[in-house]
Parts: sequence; structure tokens; C-alpha cells
Amino acid sequence: EFKWLKENGGIGDDDMYRIFNCGIGMVLIVNKQETESIMDSINNDGYKCYEIGYIENKTDASIKYS
Repeated sequence: EFKWLKENGGIGDDDMYRIFNCGIGMVLIVNKQETESIMDSINNDGYKCYEIGYIENKTDASIKYS
């Protein structure tokens, strides 16, 4: 259990988040036209954010991932 490890190992919150994979975190799905301004706002609030993909219309039988 991570709580036990943190407490008994004397590991701080920052180190716990850095050492152990906590997944992606929060995901926002936004209009492409608003992506840059939303990311700027998040960064200006002191948080890191990344564009991890996009959704596009399927135009043929192929499946596309980004």
C-alpha cells in the first residue's frame, strides 16, 4: 500500500508523485480552436499540461490513433 510506504519510508508527497506512476491525471476534451488558449490558462496557473491526442471524423474503414 502506498500510504504505508510513504509513512514508513519517510517519503514526501513530491517524491511519491515523481517516483510512482500516477497515470495521466485529468483529461480535458476541448474544441481544437480553443486548445492553445486553454493550455495557456492552465500553464499560467502554474500547472503543466500537454496535448496528448485529438479526435477526428472517420473517413474510411481505417482506424487512426495519435
